[in-house]
Order: sequence, then structure tokens, then C-alpha cells
Amino acid sequence: MMDWQPFETAPKDGTRILAWGPKEMVITIMWHAIPRRDDGYWKLEPDGGTESNYDIETPLTHWAPLPDPPQ
Repeated sequence: MMDWQPFETAPKDGTRILAWGPKEMVITIMWHAIPRRDDGYWKLEPDGGTESNYDIETPLTHWAPLPDPPQ
């Protein structure tokens, strides 16, 4: 079982995480850093992490690490 953490503590190192948003929405996201700047943005990670990612504008409240993959 995973523990949900406040979203402000989510890692900004490119790690894929689960995020909790309004209306009990759970999505997989990752931080996308902007080179040569001290900022970036959260991106939605669709299946396979393809280039068709979308910027996240929905206010997210909690995050959790992805579970281990099945064996």
C-alpha cells in the first residue's frame, strides 16, 4: 500500500509519479525541466511516455510513487 504525500513535495527530477486531482482523478505525470532555467512544468504521461504529452493545468493535491511492476 502506498502513502499519498502533499503535492508540494513531489520529486522534480523526471521521475514518473501518480498524481491525485479533483474529482478523484489519478494520473501518471513527470516533471519536465526547462534547460538553462530554474523552472519547468508537470506533463501528463500517456502510455509509453510518447511525445504526445500534455501540460498539466489541473490543480493536483497529492502524489505517490508508482508501484513496482508485476513480476
